[in-house]
Amino acid sequence: MGGLRHYLKSTHLVFLLGVLAIIALPPFAGFFSKDNILTAAYIKSPLLWILALISGLLTVFYMLRLYFVVFYGQERINKAVKLIFMNRQTVCSFHYIFWQLYRSLPAL
Repeated sequence: MGGLRHYLKSTHLVFLLGVLAIIALPPFAGFFSKDNILTAAYIKSPLLWILALISGLLTVFYMLRLYFVVFYGQERINKAVKLIFMNRQTVCSFHYIFWQLYRSLPAL
């Protein structure tokens, strides 16, 4: 997988927001929860704080690697797969709309 930002524009942006939250960038909710966890770990034991900090840094590494490989990496998909990617969200949204319409019909 690679180069998917051209075919999955909205997914690319939403995934970026998710990555920023998981790596605990300050304006996102992940920052506040990770900050509380690190504070509690430091109060309990400085060694535990170091282990939690290393774990958090590894999370930053693998999430950024995942993001850049999938959306900015070398493109390795053929034309048939490109069509599937481009039409996937449209097909899913129509299925969802029809399912909601079906569910809203009165019981017969």
